[in-house]
Amino acid sequence: MAKNSDRDEFSASTKRLLERQSGHHCSNPSCRRITSAASSDGRTVISIGEASHITAAAPGGPRYDPTLTNEERKSPENGIWLCKDHAKAVDSKDPYFTVKLLKEWKQQANEATWRSVVENVPFPPAPSTPTDDELRARLMRAAAADLAVFRRAGKWPASSICVSACKIDPLGGVIGVQF
Repeated sequence: MAKNSDRDEFSASTKRLLERQSGHHCSNPSCRRITSAASSDGRTVISIGEASHITAAAPGGPRYDPTLTNEERKSPENGIWLCKDHAKAVDSKDPYFTVKLLKEWKQQANEATWRSVVENVPFPPAPSTPTDDELRARLMRAAAADLAVFRRAGKWPASSICVSACKIDPLGGVIGVQF
């Protein structure tokens, strides 16, 4: 399959730079999957990462910016390193993936790799443990969603349950519920 000559593709060196800047991890902060590893026999490399354009490489692509020059469009500043799954998602026409969001992801990933090298902080950074209030709020939202399903059901349960307080362990599990 021939490449579209109207696309402003990244050079091989730009792709390598984006991969190294991300520490060979997906820049999506909810993923951070490592994108390259040795093959099982150690002779080659498996790669599941891609350099993706923040603004599209060609007209008609997601987030295309006609004000950019060809050089700006294929520059490292317009690129982000992602795993194949997130690269595919970002290339969809989903409005969730905005230029602002992708730039934030890239900045966070670059800062995390910098901290990893300069401050010896493990990469990817460990997710923060939610507070009791955050966990309680999650539980209450889930309970409200479940109640909404019951309310839409043809038959409402005969008895009611009032959840006034709950105790949550540090891993997010419910230890006890007070009725």
